[in-house]
Amino acid sequence: APPKSPVLPPEPKKPADTSNAEAMAAFLLKKAEHEAVVEQAQADFRARQKAFRESDKVFERGFIAMVALSQSGRKATCQFDNAWLWLME
Repeated sequence: APPKSPVLPPEPKKPADTSNAEAMAAFLLKKAEHEAVVEQAQADFRARQKAFRESDKVFERGFIAMVALSQSGRKATCQFDNAWLWLME
């Protein structure tokens, strides 16, 4: 199945008092961080879409794969030292 669109975090709320320079500075910082997170999530999604479109989806008999996915938007490293495979007949 093609990858699903990422769940994006909500935008930060603009302060009620926009004349407060300190509150606006904090808002602009949060907004910039939000835009960076959204852009990274969208770039990752576009990369997954491209990989899906370009990949070979027909696997020969005997092909085995193990996949670990994360939707948190953070990078993770998985190491499988000891995995089992059961053949169900």
